[in-house]
Amino acid sequence: MTTQDAVPIPAVGLEEKPADPASAAPLDPAVALPELLASLEVQRTTVERLERLASRQAELVESGRTDALVGLLAERGRLVEAFVADQSRSAALAAALAAGRDRVAAADRAEVDARVRALEAAVARVLARDAEDQARLARRRDEAARQVRAVDAGRSALAAYGGGLGARPGPRLADRRG
Repeated sequence: MTTQDAVPIPAVGLEEKPADPASAAPLDPAVALPELLASLEVQRTTVERLERLASRQAELVESGRTDALVGLLAERGRLVEAFVADQSRSAALAAALAAGRDRVAAADRAEVDARVRALEAAVARVLARDAEDQARLARRRDEAARQVRAVDAGRSALAAYGGGLGARPGPRLADRRG
């Protein structure tokens, strides 16, 4: 997984204060809170799909099925894009709600915070699996490079003894009698 594929950790809890309080006018919690909870639910299902793909990705990396891995990574990229877009929406809603924090019930704040923590944990699991897969891929790459170097060394040795691809067929030396 490259840096551009990295799944960002959610940071949309109501304990946050917006960077610019004027940019996040308080929203009516009766409107914004259900939208935020719905957005967090969409993110949860997206991260669950990413977790399932991470399991499949590990299998494909281990088995060396690069064709299938490329397809999986394309699907995963689409999910990451959707997650990031919805995370932006959630962050804006959370910032607006945080600006009017005193109007949000404690139970509702706790519910949002619990969902955010669950998302953070799920994203951390996906990222940990990605790190494991990257290590597996690096080992496979290093092994392939070692094998290529061994083949090249064998070819060099063969060429040094006159058995290279450019060698003439037949005997190279003949006695004078023929």
